[in-house]
Amino acid sequence: MFDQENTLPFIARYRKDKTGNMEVEKLREIQNSYSQLKHVQERVLKVLKGNRKCLPEDRKASLLRATTMHEVEHLTAAYKGSGKRTYAERARELGLEPAALEVMQGTHNKFMNRQELYSLMDPNKEGLRTIEEVEQGLQHIIADVISKDPQVLDCVRQLMKLCKPLLECGKARKQQKRDQGKMVSRGPGPSDDLCAKYQNYFEYKNLAWHTKPHAMLAMNRGEHQGVLSVKIVIPDNTYVHFFNFCQQKWLGLAPPHYYRTQLVMMSIEDSWERLVKPFMQRQIRSELTEMAEIASVEVFAANLRKLLLTPPVRGKTVLAIDPGYANGCKIGVTNATGDQLLTTTIYPFRGKEHLQAEDWCKDHNARTLREIVHKFGCELFAVGNGTGCRETETYLTRLIAQKCFDPYNVQYTIINETGASQYSCSPEARTEFPGLDPNHISALSLARRLQDPLLEYIKVHPMHMGVGMYQHDIPERILHASLDSVMTECVSFVGVDINSASEFVFRTPQEKSRKKRKPILTHRRSIRVISASSNLEGRCKSGGDDGGVDDDGVDDDYIVFIGLESVAEQCGASVPTMQLIVEGLAQPLDYDIRAQFEKPLFRKGITSIDDVVLGTKLTGSVRNVTHFGAFVDVGLGNDGLVHSSKMGGARLELGNIVEVTVINIEKDRARISLMLERVLG
Repeated sequence: MFDQENTLPFIARYRKDKTGNMEVEKLREIQNSYSQLKHVQERVLKVLKGNRKCLPEDRKASLLRATTMHEVEHLTAAYKGSGKRTYAERARELGLEPAALEVMQGTHNKFMNRQELYSLMDPNKEGLRTIEEVEQGLQHIIADVISKDPQVLDCVRQLMKLCKPLLECGKARKQQKRDQGKMVSRGPGPSDDLCAKYQNYFEYKNLAWHTKPHAMLAMNRGEHQGVLSVKIVIPDNTYVHFFNFCQQKWLGLAPPHYYRTQLVMMSIEDSWERLVKPFMQRQIRSELTEMAEIASVEVFAANLRKLLLTPPVRGKTVLAIDPGYANGCKIGVTNATGDQLLTTTIYPFRGKEHLQAEDWCKDHNARTLREIVHKFGCELFAVGNGTGCRETETYLTRLIAQKCFDPYNVQYTIINETGASQYSCSPEARTEFPGLDPNHISALSLARRLQDPLLEYIKVHPMHMGVGMYQHDIPERILHASLDSVMTECVSFVGVDINSASEFVFRTPQEKSRKKRKPILTHRRSIRVISASSNLEGRCKSGGDDGGVDDDGVDDDYIVFIGLESVAEQCGASVPTMQLIVEGLAQPLDYDIRAQFEKPLFRKGITSIDDVVLGTKLTGSVRNVTHFGAFVDVGLGNDGLVHSSKMGGARLELGNIVEVTVINIEKDRARISLMLERVLG
């Protein structure tokens, strides 16, 4: 089904009989694993095709059994054509490979003693001038063959899982010298603030397979920035198991010969120290990073899904504020359907030092806001969570407390503004808002994010959403595939109002390619109102007055079975599909899946961190979820952290409304730690 380019929502909904009723998240996990394995297989086939003649049969067998790209790279290092050659390649170029294979096999009694190696010497060739050089060349070839033998690699895979490797992390050597004043830096090193971020990892040691995903990604980033040094430590007894396996394979059956035995044993040790052990360390590190990246993508995908499925606030005029200092706070007002009503800029933080707090309502900026509220009957404010958010919250709190907007009951909520600036400068934004200042486009986008989050967030690439964990350290190929899938899933499950949706929405349903998208929009403009097309029923909604058949969320291919009294088997439909049809038809017209999720938390005031003490109970909204905890907006300006150990076994999701208790306060860093009391919604 993946190879047929079926989308995950389609498979989850209409192929339940084949998937065993799997959820989309599980299907996405399988799809990611399948894609990675397919990527490895494609690389293997490419290598086999390009090196068919020079690859020995045992190497081909090892390649066909490879499951990771690191294994493929390990097996094909000699065939890349790079300028740097391995020791084994040099020895092979000197013609020592036949002799090395004779020593390994030990079946023809050739080269069973050191004196026989004199026949391989050549005083005119470097590498063959002395018997020691010949012996070393043989050892390098034997070590290379051992390290790439299919059975040895199977053994190594088992040892990696059973040997309990350690992951150790500390300060990078250059950073240690800087701290000790022993190094005169030629350039600026990591700043003290940057180093402070990684102080938890300066003396880190743990079983490698027990490393938390966020810790692995943090150490990778710290190493990349020159602050940390990370290494994998293989236990000493692992070599014993490796040596015994190789000894049994190459020395167990052949007749014993002292010199051959010594040479093979030295080659096994050389293979371990120089090739196999580093390969294991790289492979373990790679697997840890890969698992951490997958976990990070899963967190990002879950958060993005909750963000996109945030319930819309319909039927309300919204005033959005994009906070700022020198350039002012940009104001955007939209009506109940998201149309632009007004844009302007106010400067609430200029000249306030000469104004008493009780007189803030008399300020011309406050008067501007009051006039807008009274003119448009606006009671909902959306405040962007970027620079100046805390000060803007404080400003609005004082205006509300002084009843500046009476008789209107003004409330505000914090809106995730990440990605709004990228969209405001895009060609699509200039087309949608011709001639409008990008700063004001951002403000209008914030208002629309409150009114219909999905239709507005869909305009921004998921990378810019800011609801993940180390997402910028993850390969784009992996991240984009998962996040695009989540966007497709959300649009498919919510449905598309094909009469009013922007072009951005049509980028996600798989069936509508770029070539098909433009005719739909052109046709829509020409006839104004259309009904849902047959290819997207169950995903597209027309919102017309024809009885709402297209709004039931069910593909019409299956509606023929509804009303028949015979069982699903007699109708030719699976039981899960029949159940989906019944549930879809039982829902109210224009049913919105987002109605079951938590709506935004609206406030009338902000609490200062100076007013909070240990034990204070607060109510807030979950803003971000990671593997180590959840960040909660409790109205202090900065989100507080509920560590995973303080959740009492509960599983929080983005958007949850929670009650928490303050358990730690760091006023100098404006940080608070929280403990979860209960989930309110």
